[in-house]
Amino acid sequence: MMMTHERTELAEQGLDLLAHAFELCQDKQAKGYGDGLAQSVVQVIFRDLPAACGDATDSAAAESLKRAQILIGSFIRQPAQDICHSLSATISAEFSLSHGKVNAIILPAMLNHLVKTCSASDRRDDSNIACIHCYAKLARVIGLTVTDDLDAIAKLALAVRKLRAQVGLPRSIAEFLVDESVYRQAVPVMAKRAWLGIGTRPGRPRPSVRDIEQILLDAF
Repeated sequence: MMMTHERTELAEQGLDLLAHAFELCQDKQAKGYGDGLAQSVVQVIFRDLPAACGDATDSAAAESLKRAQILIGSFIRQPAQDICHSLSATISAEFSLSHGKVNAIILPAMLNHLVKTCSASDRRDDSNIACIHCYAKLARVIGLTVTDDLDAIAKLALAVRKLRAQVGLPRSIAEFLVDESVYRQAVPVMAKRAWLGIGTRPGRPRPSVRDIEQILLDAF
């Protein structure tokens, strides 16, 4: 039987892998392979991660996740990061929190903020539209019933939250017992630091510092 700490570690790795897959689906430098690979990895995570983290060890599901991790590993680009990983790395460093757990909190908060941003006509630029389209394909590939791309992102955020609950990861930064006043005071500095850590790539949306501040507040 898998020990609790092993299940938690696997869950964290799975949500970290999910965040990388979300980033890869918009990577135009992946020479046409990124989109399809990202969709395949996302399918594997939603299908196999709950079983791999269950009380009874599912070795086939765990092996499937390992293969997905190996496949996507060569496409992970450093030192530039995308939105989710830059915010996660910043929060983790500021409060000494687990990177994988923070990823699980930031990812749906980021998706919901993207929906709000693109619902406002004055914020709907080409990079945001392209990002929404990429994420909407991920929602459809895992079988979500959606009416349009924005609905797809909103339901994808809910699906990530459900997956997070299934594998026992925290829902918010508050669950780490971080003092709210200390966190809110740190938000402006963290937002600037995270913004500087986000890589600039063709066709990728680059949020403002204010956008990042809001995602950080939503994550609490």
